Amino acid sequence: TNVRFIDDNKNRVINSNETCSLVFDVYNGGDTTVYGITPIIYAVAQQKYIDISKPNVIKVLEPGQSASYTIIIRTGKELKNGTATFCIELSDENGTTIPCREFDLQTAR
Repeated sequence: TNVRFIDDNKNRVINSNETCSLVFDVYNGGDTTVYGITPIIYAVAQQKYIDISKPNVIKVLEPGQSASYTIIIRTGKELKNGTATFCIELSDENGTTIPCREFDLQTAR
């Protein structure tokens, strides 16, 4: 929930040769504790010249708790004008997967 995009120059566009962040909350809406949650973030489209940091594991998330999560995005100088489509999925140590939540961000050279 609560996906936020933060970029260096605050123009809400992923520019070439820029470092940005995706910040979002992982919420346990169930009635059992979840262990070993791994956010999986990837670019569906316009993935060339976009590098996404490796995810860290959220070790424990109790029912009703949330955890804030930050992913770093770095782009190369060759990034083109267009749209990058990103996907966020969640997986736990039992193999349970929360389906992809897609969203688009503009890209600019």
